[in-house]
Amino acid sequence: MEPSTDLVSGFSVWAVPEAATAQELSGIIKEYAERLQTPAFLPHMTVLSGAAEATDKLAELAASLHPLDVEIQTVTIKVKAELRS
Repeated sequence: MEPSTDLVSGFSVWAVPEAATAQELSGIIKEYAERLQTPAFLPHMTVLSGAAEATDKLAELAASLHPLDVEIQTVTIKVKAELRS
């Protein structure tokens, strides 16, 4: 099976932390990315992924929401490795 060359497809919604928290998490992400030789990424929490027709419902939901306070207790990482023979 050939790997997909389309790296950006679909639709997802992220919750992103405030600047100070994002800076702290970026350091952790960068450290793991260097250790595991993977790309670093922006700190985020995926709220919704792979939704093809969620735009209207999401706009309606966003209009009714207030800021969300989230306390980070643990940071985990999931590594997907491609097996080669």
